Amino acid sequence: MAGIARGSDYVEDRGPKEITSRLNAEIIKALAAPDVRDRLVSIGFEIEGTSPDKLATVTKARLEQMQKVIKDAGITIQ
Repeated sequence: MAGIARGSDYVEDRGPKEITSRLNAEIIKALAAPDVRDRLVSIGFEIEGTSPDKLATVTKARLEQMQKVIKDAGITIQ
């Protein structure tokens, strides 16, 4: 799989909420367009429509999971 394309991947939740919400909604619309969706799927992307808040939650959980894996494996920076 090449990756996952989410509307929230392109919208950081740092600006005014009305702007980030609208930008996220427009990107989700673009990702839903059949030609865009078909092209991304054809090159290995999985399409999801999600919010910046959900992305932050998922990212935090993944970081915590990877921190545990790194610590348990004794991996250090060289």
